[in-house]
Amino acid sequence: MRLMAVTTCTDRKRFPVPRELDASGLPAGTQPEVARAWRKRVRSAATAGAAAEVYCGRSFQEAKHAAHAARAKLLIISGGLGLIRADEAIPSYSLSLVRQSSEFVGSRVHGNSFDPAQWWGAIQSGAKSAPLAEAIRTNCDAIAVTLVISSCFNS
Repeated sequence: MRLMAVTTCTDRKRFPVPRELDASGLPAGTQPEVARAWRKRVRSAATAGAAAEVYCGRSFQEAKHAAHAARAKLLIISGGLGLIRADEAIPSYSLSLVRQSSEFVGSRVHGNSFDPAQWWGAIQSGAKSAPLAEAIRTNCDAIAVTLVISSCFNS
């Protein structure tokens, strides 16, 4: 039986974020327009490295170490890129689904309210509407675990 570990991305990146991949600079528009503009920018961006090396927040590093220790395949839920593998080459970017963040992509959406579920569906690289469910379904010999590491302690 194999393990598949799932964690979330972090806002901290190890590499500089190009101006065009800072969500605060996206043109305002409807949610589908903003999502199209974001996907176009991501597709044309240079990669910074493997996702496991781009994200550098403390909770992400703990999840990465735990997955490595368990010999688990690590998947990352990214608000800017969708569901990605830890070994997948990605660009450095700054986009958040947290309303209090200056990079909150919903602040670029005008017209209707920002819908996180609609955003998630729009940013997927493939046509999968439920990529995590698909990953679990196609790895039926694996046990999926979610790694949520709290970063509420001081250092």
